[in-house]
Amino acid sequence: MKKWFERVLVAALCAAVGWFYVWTVRSSGDPWKFGLEQRDYYNLLIDGWLDGQLHLKVDVPEALLKIKDPYDPTQRPPGLALHDASFFGGKYYLYFGAAPVVALMLPFRLWTGIDLPLAVAVLVFVYGGFLVSVVLFLDLRRRYFPGAGLAVVAPGVLALGLAGLGPVLLRRPHMWELPIGAGSCFALLALLCVWRSLHPARPALVRALRSRPGDPEGQGSIGPGDLRSRAWWFAGAGWCLGLAIASRPTYLIAGPMLAVPLVIWWRGERRLPWTPLLAALVPLLLVGSAMAWHNHARFGNPLQFGQAYQFSLDYESKMAHFRPTHAPFNVWRYFFSVAEWSPAFPFIRPANLPTKPPGFGGHDDVYGLFTNLPFACLALAAPLALWRRDRRDRRALVAWLGVTVVLFAALAGTLVLFFGSLARYQSDFAPSLMLLAAVGWLAAHRWLGALFPRVGSAALLTLGLPLVLFSGAFAVLYSLQLDGLFIERNADGWREVARRFNRPAAWWREVRGAAQGPLEIRVGIEPAPAGTRALLAEFGRAPVAERLWLVHAADQRVVVEVESSRGRRAGTAPLAFRAGEIHTLRVESGALLPAAEQPVWSGLTAAGTTAALRRLRLCWDGAEVLGLSPWYSGAEAGDGIRLGAAEILPAGVRVIGFVRDAGSLNRLRAEAAVAGDEAARRFSSRGEVELRLSMPAAPSVGAREPLLVTGRPERGDIIGIEYGTGGAARFFLDHWGSPGRFSPPVNLPAGRPVVLRIIVPSLRAPSPWWRPRHVAQGDLRVEVDGHEVWREPAEFYVVDPVEVAAGVNPIGGTSSGPAFRGEILSVTWGRRPRP
Repeated sequence: MKKWFERVLVAALCAAVGWFYVWTVRSSGDPWKFGLEQRDYYNLLIDGWLDGQLHLKVDVPEALLKIKDPYDPTQRPPGLALHDASFFGGKYYLYFGAAPVVALMLPFRLWTGIDLPLAVAVLVFVYGGFLVSVVLFLDLRRRYFPGAGLAVVAPGVLALGLAGLGPVLLRRPHMWELPIGAGSCFALLALLCVWRSLHPARPALVRALRSRPGDPEGQGSIGPGDLRSRAWWFAGAGWCLGLAIASRPTYLIAGPMLAVPLVIWWRGERRLPWTPLLAALVPLLLVGSAMAWHNHARFGNPLQFGQAYQFSLDYESKMAHFRPTHAPFNVWRYFFSVAEWSPAFPFIRPANLPTKPPGFGGHDDVYGLFTNLPFACLALAAPLALWRRDRRDRRALVAWLGVTVVLFAALAGTLVLFFGSLARYQSDFAPSLMLLAAVGWLAAHRWLGALFPRVGSAALLTLGLPLVLFSGAFAVLYSLQLDGLFIERNADGWREVARRFNRPAAWWREVRGAAQGPLEIRVGIEPAPAGTRALLAEFGRAPVAERLWLVHAADQRVVVEVESSRGRRAGTAPLAFRAGEIHTLRVESGALLPAAEQPVWSGLTAAGTTAALRRLRLCWDGAEVLGLSPWYSGAEAGDGIRLGAAEILPAGVRVIGFVRDAGSLNRLRAEAAVAGDEAARRFSSRGEVELRLSMPAAPSVGAREPLLVTGRPERGDIIGIEYGTGGAARFFLDHWGSPGRFSPPVNLPAGRPVVLRIIVPSLRAPSPWWRPRHVAQGDLRVEVDGHEVWREPAEFYVVDPVEVAAGVNPIGGTSSGPAFRGEILSVTWGRRPRP
């Protein structure tokens, strides 16, 4: 019964980890639609193979073929080429390994006739690697640690599934993650094959050998059946290592790992192990020969995998990718950097980076394994597994632990020299490190139990179990936080998860009475000279605070002015006041409301939440006097307020008091839901908007005015018009942070209505087969009265539909004025039915 219960619980834990893996992939925002055509690089490669070619089945733009040096990113326009694809001889190839395609995706296509979604392929390999590590862990426990009970086994399985960084790799199941997941899976399979080659499958024979007279240490001899079994399993190790190398060439550095058991066998048996050596060498040579032929057929060089011809943000063939000077920085990041904690979800963020070494390139969110996943520290206890073992067991354990250590050291030692530190690279060596930690977990339990029979095991569980659980929980947060990918690709899913995690903190704020909501300020005003300014309040935290000013105007009137941290100002019309009376100013701004991840917004879509937080509304004595959307305050939502102190207010202005109107949040929710639904209609399948407008009568030559503005400050796009002479004009695109682009001159005489249609990828609604990431790539098209006048390939920031404005410039910047000075007669979002 006990064994049955243990098996059921281990199976349940594996199923729970699998469920979390599936949820992670599903929540990543990548399409997962069986039966639809998949346009990822690997399925395009299969299309090419089935057509009898080695390159991807994709058309190469004519403009790319005409570039003098297409590998120079300064000569290659953004969005023109396939990012991270290898370009050679006018064709696209993959630098990344083809083994996962040969082993899984191509057989699936031939068997079913449909494309296997890339995200599913990554999931299969990552979850397969986890199951292999569990099999190894259970084999270790059964053979060497029979005293380890369920309280030791269950946390170990959970740590392998989470702290092995499988969820981190699956957060973005894309083209880079497939070879990493496949390489790790094949490498773990190689470890399993080595394990089986070191441990004959006939334990009765082993016990007989150990009990032979005159052989007290159990050295014995091995029968022919065991030798055949050893050779077959070692051949499997060679195949799996070869497939790992064919998935990810960095595993070539780990090739010497198979030499460890060969040396152990040679020393223990006093003869060269020719049979297992040849058994492993033959498949390795076969895979290596296939890789060399593949490279030569593609690039004319058997040692060229295509990285020199890869399109990236760097000039790849001129880069020094590996340098010893990168090692200290990467070792600190991968193993010892400490997370910074915050009270709000996702609760963690990476430590501030020190000065990067010369020549160091990109990086993303990385957390040290030893400092943030303390289960990894148990790898240092793995040698305790050799304590009080006979010679045969010690020799087998030394061989297998040596293989695992070489695998970890080879991958980690190579990647710390690389010119970038990325979480997906950390996922290369984390599984083998966590497998060593699992051995240390079992060994520490056995050692403490032997030294302190009554309290040793209980002490380990009391002290070690929280570390194991903390490591698993941190790995989950690591996956959820990584690079903001979750919120970028699935904003609705992110916010719902965040709101659930933030409920305890929100409840505690309510208990303390820390209300959040619109602000009502009661103020007394006396006449003052025109131009007198009074700072009534600041929202947020300096230097990104939003400021509320009271400015005296003529005729005993005042203007209420709001200044964002971006430098934009918005003010009311002059408002009448009565001296000696108290007036009420109500302020509704995103800087005063709970952040988007707070549970008060549960049930709202991303557009609805943004509609609430991107709005500015002022009411004077109960009447609305200013309403703007979108409004970018720049201040973080929910950061609190500071009222103007009496000693800094000019004479005649007194802040009597204020009220935080938390009770109106339900009304704001309802309004935001409607506004979000209306804003969502701005997106369409083609991403277009039609403007019927009349040009200004006498525009200034050289003046630029906005027509369509999307995004937010520092992540926005402005499509506008620049006026010339004699009715001529040019359209322009300002992609924030990039040089402006201009259309050819167009004749747009004043006084005549013009129908302007703009088609832009950032207004394109996501679909199962098209979902943008950081940026949307494609053609900007501008039509005037039904005739296309400009087509420009470019990149555009992915935006929320609320962050779209026609004829005004809410995001600032210097490339355009604040508003279009002509007349906008109508705005139609999406395709307009044609007669």
